Amino acid sequence: MEPNKADICKTDAEEVKVSVLMTVYNEENYLRQSINSILSQSEQHIELVVVDDASYDRSPEILKEYADKDSRVRVYRNPQNEGLVRSRISALKHARGKFTLITDADDFLSADAVSSALEALHRTGADAAVLELMMYFSENDIRPYNDTPFAETIDGKKAFDMCIHGKLHGLCVEDKRLYDKIPFDDSCRLYSDDNTARLHYYIANKVCFCKGRYYYRQHAASETHKVSINRFDYLRANMSLRKQMLELHADRKSMESVETHRWKNIVAHYKLLMENRNVFTKKERAEAESIIAESISTIDFSVIPRKLKIRPPYLPAHNMKTFVVLQKFYRVLRKIAGKD
Repeated sequence: MEPNKADICKTDAEEVKVSVLMTVYNEENYLRQSINSILSQSEQHIELVVVDDASYDRSPEILKEYADKDSRVRVYRNPQNEGLVRSRISALKHARGKFTLITDADDFLSADAVSSALEALHRTGADAAVLELMMYFSENDIRPYNDTPFAETIDGKKAFDMCIHGKLHGLCVEDKRLYDKIPFDDSCRLYSDDNTARLHYYIANKVCFCKGRYYYRQHAASETHKVSINRFDYLRANMSLRKQMLELHADRKSMESVETHRWKNIVAHYKLLMENRNVFTKKERAEAESIIAESISTIDFSVIPRKLKIRPPYLPAHNMKTFVVLQKFYRVLRKIAGKD
């Protein structure tokens, strides 16, 4: 008698090396490609833990289909929409592997992603193996996130610094024990998940690199690209990062990176607000200004490099009133110079 497909793919808890964590919310168009790329990994001792965040398209039906035929797929469903971070927290609770990899339901992996990461982890003794990130715009338009060659391993604090400044992404296969030290940051509905990856790098003994690829699908209309009040969650997430770094008694160089990153984002988000005032309601504008004001009040200008602070858009301002005056002054200078 021919063996059942589920028996062929059965993986006992003690055999699971990597838990791939996925959250799904109405991703019927890309879900099959994403799951297929995971289940067809050359490393078969994996599991796919999926949390369906109350999808109302065909995603639940597709997930059931895969779970029924492959025991490596375990699906959990939120009774109501909880958001990305809380869904990932739920997925992590069910993870049985020593290592974890977070994927989005519209992205996909190269067939050697997991095996390449595990080989690099075992060879170097690192806590995290960074995948090659490919920005997927279309089948004919795939671009590397960063084509700068890296050393085989780097110090965790260096990885943190690179990640803060956008030179390194946070998509990696990592030791699950890092979550025991730094759990998921659920302070915001959006963006705070970036903090977790950065902080894991910070506490890692070292970070290595592998040739396995993560294909990150690009959507022009994604929530993180829309001009909406939700964009200002990024400043809240930045404040949460600062708080956690202070709790870790972070070194001055790392705090310099955090505060420089935050100050640039404050200026950028104020510009976003000014250039799109008509997009926001009066209540939303007030909320955005309140978030900016709170962010300004927590900035430690003493660690921000002088070469940045002497540039007109980034002149230090310790309160919202002074900040607005300086930003208006900067816009006047740009008009005089014919740049606006």
